[in-house]
Amino acid sequence: MRTTFQQQLATLRGDVLTLGVAAVEAVERAVGALQEDDREAAQALVAGDQALDERHAAIQQLAMTCLATQQPTARDLRAVTAALAIGGELERIGDYASGIATLQLRAVSEPALPPSRNLYLMARLAVAMLRRSLDAYARAAGHLARQIWDEDTAVDTYQRTLYQELLISMLENPSTLTRATHLLWIVHDLERVADRATNICEQTIFMTDGHWPDL
Repeated sequence: MRTTFQQQLATLRGDVLTLGVAAVEAVERAVGALQEDDREAAQALVAGDQALDERHAAIQQLAMTCLATQQPTARDLRAVTAALAIGGELERIGDYASGIATLQLRAVSEPALPPSRNLYLMARLAVAMLRRSLDAYARAAGHLARQIWDEDTAVDTYQRTLYQELLISMLENPSTLTRATHLLWIVHDLERVADRATNICEQTIFMTDGHWPDL
């Protein structure tokens, strides 16, 4: 039974990391479609969101099976609950990527409003945080998770800067109001990607250390 449980845990961790790869790719594809104004890529991304949802559902089912049949305790219990929680974070990140693509697909009869370079710098940082948070989880490295947490303030700084830029644009160029509003939502979604990455870090620290981080 113990061997079977360890195999289940390994499968669960692998499934979470596979979902993580898909979530990272979804965010990168959403930002790339925005940058290249690639509506076909945006449509494909929206259509593919269901696959992420299905992977998340499979993680939930396996985690619940582990809890119901193995009744794990201590670190093993934390490993199962962390996988369950991180799977939920990744599913939401997939939703943010789909949301960015959906906004790009909306028909707007307004002049073009190219996104600021700061938006792409923010996106790059948020994706890097997500990648590293998944690496910390894969390696069960609480100390790495703590380091990643500190980077969230830089994403917040980009968010404030972009909000200010876009609000000024709304005032000075009312003809692009809808496009600016869409960009505000995209900035919000990217900030939430970084927040979800810090949540993954919290779960990793709890899994490895046995207590919630005082961060």
